[in-house]
Amino acid sequence: MSNLFLLEIVTPERQVYNGPVEQIICQCENGQIGVLKGHIPMITTLAEGDLKIKEDGGWKTLFIYDGFMEVTGDKATIFTQNIE
Repeated sequence: MSNLFLLEIVTPERQVYNGPVEQIICQCENGQIGVLKGHIPMITTLAEGDLKIKEDGGWKTLFIYDGFMEVTGDKATIFTQNIE
């Protein structure tokens, strides 16, 4: 059984990322949160900080500015003004 879920990252200008991932860790207003496949549905605000993405067994880190994240079933969508 696959442990992957879909991650989509969207800014006002473009879709930055759309693909399967194993895990994400991001900075919320009240601390860090990790998301795996099957996470409970939620909407949360994101604080400025690192967004860690685990794919193909390795980690990559992006810097995200304030935004929102919606988790539904096997998908997480991040809406942000800018990401580096």
